Amino acid sequence: MKKFLLLLIAVFSFATEDIEELKKLLQKQNAIIENLKKRVDFLENEHKKKMVEELDLHEHKQETKKNLPNLSLILNSSALYRDISNDLYKNYSIPGFIDTTTADIPYNANKGFNFNYAEFNIHSVVDDLFDADAIFHISQDSIEIAEAYVKTIYQPLKVKIKAGKFKSDFGYINRFHQHRYNFTYIPLIYENFFGPEGLNEKGIGFLNNVEDFTLVGELLQGENEQSFGSTSSFALFNFSLKHKKEFEDFKLLSGISFARGKNDSLKYTDIYGVYLVLKNEALFQGVTWQSEFLYRNKELTSKTLNQSGFYTEFVLKFQENIGAGLRYGAILKNEPDLEENLDKYSAMVFYKPSANSRVRFQYLKDRSKLFNGVKKDIDEFLVELNIAIGTHFHQE
Repeated sequence: MKKFLLLLIAVFSFATEDIEELKKLLQKQNAIIENLKKRVDFLENEHKKKMVEELDLHEHKQETKKNLPNLSLILNSSALYRDISNDLYKNYSIPGFIDTTTADIPYNANKGFNFNYAEFNIHSVVDDLFDADAIFHISQDSIEIAEAYVKTIYQPLKVKIKAGKFKSDFGYINRFHQHRYNFTYIPLIYENFFGPEGLNEKGIGFLNNVEDFTLVGELLQGENEQSFGSTSSFALFNFSLKHKKEFEDFKLLSGISFARGKNDSLKYTDIYGVYLVLKNEALFQGVTWQSEFLYRNKELTSKTLNQSGFYTEFVLKFQENIGAGLRYGAILKNEPDLEENLDKYSAMVFYKPSANSRVRFQYLKDRSKLFNGVKKDIDEFLVELNIAIGTHFHQE
């Protein structure tokens, strides 16, 4: 019995010692686990910080990329033959529209070689509300701001607002720049009513899309000298209703416009316009028929001018990069008692080596001009080269 008790005492002593060792071991393990937890928490926090920093950096890069402007450059030059001297041509007149020595000739002014312009375009998203465009027209003698405006991105009630200096949305062709024309020059009726670069004004415009229709309202300064030219502010407004319908094989675009503003006689000029454009991509590589009619009532101090005219043009693409076209434009009414037999014929062929270059060959028969009071028909042949570098945003 005594031996058994001694054995139990010895076992209990060893067991107690083992328990104490286990407790110490557990304490060490707990300390190690606690340290590991702290290390994991530290690493997780560092990882979260790094992820946040990387996310911020990515967002900053995206924001920087979004705000970086898109740039483009358009170069236009030509070689030209015209059967009249340069000096005489610069003094042409068109009865009821352009007086002698007042003609603006921004393109192809001289026989021989012409560098017509370089057009530098800047487009950028400003923020969540606005984007902005600036278009600079650079000639050999000057740099002009062709357009500079902001547009709203957010469109409550589907209304887009544009403010600054911009080409009016009157009619169809007016909003385009020269390099977007199917022919070298703006149509005769537009040249006579608005000048060779169309109606370009400072002001504010509102555009509202409702299904297939677009409503346009513009409040403009009214500085255009061909039809308006009043020195008072807010002297011109334009209202246009435009329609676009897409069918299986073709597009139909149509619209009406009305512009009213004060002229330099402090009287009112009213201009009405209507257009129709058909585009069929299924015929050949594309066919376009484009026509516009404009009417002007211009009150002067001693008389009222009632004038109208139209143009129509047809363009056929034989291949994606080769095409040809015909245009005819005429003055239909030029009252009171002014020359009415004024018109132009144009024929052209174009070749596009790439999406960024175009060569255009054009013949023009111009029967609209007087020189020293005598009407003279003009024959003109030209080769025009157009080069585009970068992304051209403002007319896409």
